Amino acid sequence: KNSVLWSRLKEEENIINSKEYKNLVNHRLQFPENNNAKYTLINHCKIDFVNLAIKHIKSEYYCWVDFGYLSKKEKTPLEMLDINKLNKEKINYTILNAIRDIDRNYLYTLKYAPEKIGGFFFFGNCENMKKFQSLYHYVHLKFQNLNIVDDDQFMVLQCYFENPDLFELHLSEWHQALIQFQKGKDSLTKIMNRNGSDKGNGHHNYTVYYEKLFGH
Repeated sequence: KNSVLWSRLKEEENIINSKEYKNLVNHRLQFPENNNAKYTLINHCKIDFVNLAIKHIKSEYYCWVDFGYLSKKEKTPLEMLDINKLNKEKINYTILNAIRDIDRNYLYTLKYAPEKIGGFFFFGNCENMKKFQSLYHYVHLKFQNLNIVDDDQFMVLQCYFENPDLFELHLSEWHQALIQFQKGKDSLTKIMNRNGSDKGNGHHNYTVYYEKLFGH
C-alpha cells in the first residue's frame, strides 16, 4: 500500500520472465536479481520504506542498513556511528570500487555486474531522502520501459549518473563500511578531505589504503 515501487511488481515479473530479457542476461540467470522479481523489487523498496518511516518517526537524519549485514560481529562497529564522518547534505553510499565512465552504459553493467555501489547502507537528511525517492522511482520506471531488471546497486548507480550532486560516495571494503563511520579518531581520509588534499576520498583515494597500512 505504501510503496510505489512494489506496485510495479507485475511489470517486473513480465520483464524478468520475458524471452528478450532472459537472452540478455542468460549468463546471470542463476542470480535472484535476474530470476526473481519479488527479490529484486523488495530491494528497490528500501527507499520507500525509509520515506514511510519518515512519516512516523521525526528525526533530522535517517539511514538504511540491511539487517543481514550486521549478522557477524566483525561487520558491526564497536562504537556508535559518527554522522560528522558522513556528508549531512548528501545521500551517502559506500562504493566498493571506483566508478568509471563506462559504468554509465547500463548494458555493460547489466552484462558484467561490476561491484560498485554497496546497497546495504545509505544515509541522508529528510529532504534528500524525498529527492532520492523521486529520483529512484524515475530511474526504475525508465529501465522498466527499456525491458531491464537488475538489483538496487545497479539502480543506485544509474541514479548517481542522473544526479551526481545528490550523492557522496565513500570508498570502502565490503564489510568495513560502517566501521569506518564509527566514533573515534578521525580517519586519514577524513583529515585529508578536510584539509583540501587530492589524495582523499573522491579524488585519488590513496588515503583509504594508507590507513590500512599505517593505521596502527
